[in-house]
Amino acid sequence: MRRPAAKPSKALARANADRKAGRLDAAETAFRQLTRSRDEAAEAWLGLGRIALARGLPAEAIPAFEHAIAIDPGHMLVLANLGVACRASGRFADAARWLEAVVARGGREARLFRELGRAYLGLGQTENAAAAFRAGIELDPNDAELTAFLANALRDQGDADAALALATRAAALDPASDLAAYAHASALIALGRHTEGIGAAEQLLARSPDYVDMRFNLSWAQLALGRWAEGWANYEYRLKVYSHLVAPPPGLPRWAGEPPDGRTLVVIAEQGLGDALQFGRFVAVLAARGHRVHLRVEPRMVALMRDFAGVAAVEAYGVDLPADASRWVPLLSLPGILGIDEAALGADVPYISADPARIARVRDWLGDGLLDRLVIGVQWRGNPAGSIDRGRSVPVEAMLRLAALPHVEVVALQRPPGLDELTALGAETGIRVAPHGLDRDGAFLDTAAYMTAFDLVVTCDTSIAHLAGAVGCPTFVLLKSTPDWRWMVGRDDSPWYPTMRLFRQDRAGDWEAPVARLIAAVEAMTETMRAGEAGLASGNAA
Repeated sequence: MRRPAAKPSKALARANADRKAGRLDAAETAFRQLTRSRDEAAEAWLGLGRIALARGLPAEAIPAFEHAIAIDPGHMLVLANLGVACRASGRFADAARWLEAVVARGGREARLFRELGRAYLGLGQTENAAAAFRAGIELDPNDAELTAFLANALRDQGDADAALALATRAAALDPASDLAAYAHASALIALGRHTEGIGAAEQLLARSPDYVDMRFNLSWAQLALGRWAEGWANYEYRLKVYSHLVAPPPGLPRWAGEPPDGRTLVVIAEQGLGDALQFGRFVAVLAARGHRVHLRVEPRMVALMRDFAGVAAVEAYGVDLPADASRWVPLLSLPGILGIDEAALGADVPYISADPARIARVRDWLGDGLLDRLVIGVQWRGNPAGSIDRGRSVPVEAMLRLAALPHVEVVALQRPPGLDELTALGAETGIRVAPHGLDRDGAFLDTAAYMTAFDLVVTCDTSIAHLAGAVGCPTFVLLKSTPDWRWMVGRDDSPWYPTMRLFRQDRAGDWEAPVARLIAAVEAMTETMRAGEAGLASGNAA
């Protein structure tokens, strides 16, 4: 990967020898002197950048490498090191650009592709990352780190079986590798083998207790098994793995469970809309314990959540802090601080209510001819952006089967692109579509009204499921074989939502069995409804 170069001067050779021997101060002094050299300035700046990397200061290394590139734009070793420094500094797009330039110029070292793959991972480009890791493995099949990185990339793509096989090989190549052990434990958890995954994770953490990614993944398995106290504690590591999740208000200390002080506690929602809906219930617990709570959410969620029980105010991100604010806390940290266990999860459901005027408009739109029909709202596809959507969306044909049942009226709450699938099928689907402009003036305001008017909501694992559960609407949720931790393991109910039933895949990717069970459950509901109507009619006739 190094470009052809003239024989270095004795001063440059000595500086590089000092750097390799760890005599970094002496090397730095020599390299700084050599930056004034006409022939060796680029090598000197390269040396200074590598010293900064050796000191764990990648952001300081970048300007040195940029000086070198300005002098010698084709210097392969500088380009590669600049890519490494950018990747280590979180500048993933820049890292990918520089490392791709090295590959384009013929760079063929395994570690180069490892760094390029890591840059792609930082950009969320798991397919590109996997391709880079595979290219590196072709160059060095016995590189345990590359093998473990590929395992993690495939796990992120939803191929947990392949991830486990690769992670097992990585651990065999290097039994002391923390990365290989992490990949192995995480693959087990992704496969739903939670007890094995917990055991493997605990082995890694026994030797490397500060491995934050492992602690975060461990929390998923613990929470899925209902090991609440351990799970909530390790779930806090999400804030270290994903530091962008929530921005602490400047100058405000974080709340750690201190008693009420008569001033305002600022609670900041994080992650997706479904998380805000699911965890928003805990502000009422804070209020019941005497805290004055201001909840901060995405601007489009303010109108829906402003009437949460006990909350003093619901505001959008970025609004000035109240003058009496004393502390802040991330919303998803509340259950751990409050000591929430399964018994307390669904105690106050429903905790979201729809606007009566909107409910009236929905009932007008539905019409009066549905008294003898089960009205079902459906959503079959989640937001396709991001890895969370892999495997959770349901084929639209499942909703067509539902609509074909007698005594059923099906209404689509689906947004594009899923709605486009329905449109492509033509007019005779048997599924009505909610009017255009749903929730135009605030997230879920109309959708909550529809749910209040429906007899049942059927959905895949999206924010719609959490909204329906929070509203208290009877809800059937179709789940992939190893779903998110919050749906737990081996149960068809949810402690979070008392009105909810879960229909899980028996095998990954196979929706036939859970859809068949769901159809049977809906048929049972229609029979019960009609039996009740028959009994009522008979009683009236008597």
